[in-house]
Amino acid sequence: MYWAAKLDSVVCVQGSSNCKHTKLFAFGDSYADTGNTPRSLPKFTSSPWAAHGISFPGTPDGRFSDGFVFTDYLAGEAASLHIYRSWKLCLPGLQLSGNDYAKLPDLDGVVAFIGKVVAQLVVNIRRVYSMGVKQVLVSGLQPLGCLPLETRSTNYTVCKSLINVAVGVRNGLLQQAVTQLNSETEESYTPFILLDMYDTFMIVINNHTGDANFGNPLELCCSGINSTYSCASYTDDGAKLYSLCESRKSRFLWDTFHPTNEGWNVVSSLLHDRLGQLQPSHTHK
Repeated sequence: MYWAAKLDSVVCVQGSSNCKHTKLFAFGDSYADTGNTPRSLPKFTSSPWAAHGISFPGTPDGRFSDGFVFTDYLAGEAASLHIYRSWKLCLPGLQLSGNDYAKLPDLDGVVAFIGKVVAQLVVNIRRVYSMGVKQVLVSGLQPLGCLPLETRSTNYTVCKSLINVAVGVRNGLLQQAVTQLNSETEESYTPFILLDMYDTFMIVINNHTGDANFGNPLELCCSGINSTYSCASYTDDGAKLYSLCESRKSRFLWDTFHPTNEGWNVVSSLLHDRLGQLQPSHTHK
């Protein structure tokens, strides 16, 4: 069983009345990455990968989507934030992320591992906060059992409930941890904010998204020509081994793991009130 996507993401935002600009440093996996991939995988920006970035900026730029990813929309919600791809400056913001549950052998292995991962995540959050970062956004897991990798065996119609149960266990532990972290501070604002990606994704999947119309929200837009290949697969001589949907705006999911540009737009809109808790003028007491 393969587990992947945005697992255990943390975004930290810092600013003060003495700062001209608030900065967002994003570190994480493919759900957060706004362009680091070409540095470690130069072929990602070659023409056969042109499916990625087809909506924005029109060519592959390191994002695992047809356009923007959540980090882009988060920066937009926070108004004056600027996205940086390196933390070699003054570390005013940070996103920590990793595929912590990827390639575990079975569900029992995942459940046994969850507590350790959440405990380490709390250690990481405390450390970043102790550096003077004023606010930390912690992302809950999305319903991994509803991603195309897991639903393709049912022609993208049924989520795998056992996987989502494990996700619920992890998110519950994380909610308890974030509540405890906030109770330990004396700030007048909320230093640690949990983003409920699970319920947000499920709102979209259950087609309760207002004007958005994704048809079958479990169906992906960019897929390999068969189960051997994936989105943006190609032969050594550059022949495409994938196909695209007719309308990217009508699909919530881009490939086997990632939302489309429009999908992330809807998710960001649904999380608007929660993101409104960002307080760029606060510093630690």
